[in-house]
Amino acid sequence: MLVLFSSSAPDNAQFLDVIEPAIRAHVSEPITFYIADLIINVGQWGDYQESQAEVFRHTYANVKLDLVIPVDPPAALFAVQYRDRGFPGVPIVFTQIGTREFGERTWPTGVTGLTVPVG
Repeated sequence: MLVLFSSSAPDNAQFLDVIEPAIRAHVSEPITFYIADLIINVGQWGDYQESQAEVFRHTYANVKLDLVIPVDPPAALFAVQYRDRGFPGVPIVFTQIGTREFGERTWPTGVTGLTVPVG
């Protein structure tokens, strides 16, 4: 399972402290959690995404990922846009996405999640 953040932040560890036990409580098989941070450099975001997709392709080429969990809007958009290159066919379940920006969005097959009201 790959948990994808759009930045390295202290609250990422808190998110993992909540999500890991919850998932482990419902899955009887062993689970390996992989953590990745997308570092956003606004001026080079397009080039960075391309290179990061290649990094994911190489890094997880011999790993069977069962799920990708993007944890915020930039991570979700990256995961959906580069899914076929970085983790082809792997389901995506996003979280921490605002309803106002993404509530009406149509997601591709194999992508789901829960939007939350912000404010």
